[in-house]
Amino acid sequence: MDKTGGIFLAVVVSLVFATAIWQAIPQMRENMRQPEIIIMQVELVNLCRMDENVFIVKEPETGMTAHFSNGLARMQLATDKQVRLAINPKYKDFRYDGELVAVAPNIKLVADCSSSPRQRDIFSSMREQFNPDKLD
Repeated sequence: MDKTGGIFLAVVVSLVFATAIWQAIPQMRENMRQPEIIIMQVELVNLCRMDENVFIVKEPETGMTAHFSNGLARMQLATDKQVRLAINPKYKDFRYDGELVAVAPNIKLVADCSSSPRQRDIFSSMREQFNPDKLD
């Protein structure tokens, strides 16, 4: 390889490397950003035949909870956390584990007592798997 070819190859490799780094910088910044502490408002969509005081919002990692009042609950949490709908601990004989939802300024949690989230996921998966349009 002559000198010109070597220089050309070095320039091309340098440009590819620089482009890769340039493309990765936004993702690296996003990953390095500290989570923000926000006050989130959670709206309860209650499809159950139970009073709203039966339900709470729970952050499972810390165990932090908030109670609903007029269908709303507020929590101060970091944006890298998740919450779920749960049963108020004063009702020890009952259990309700809602799906985890990422913390955001405004979210809705649905209390649907007709089926558990796990059952809904199973039936949804079955519907998808046995969809007549997808069967050969």
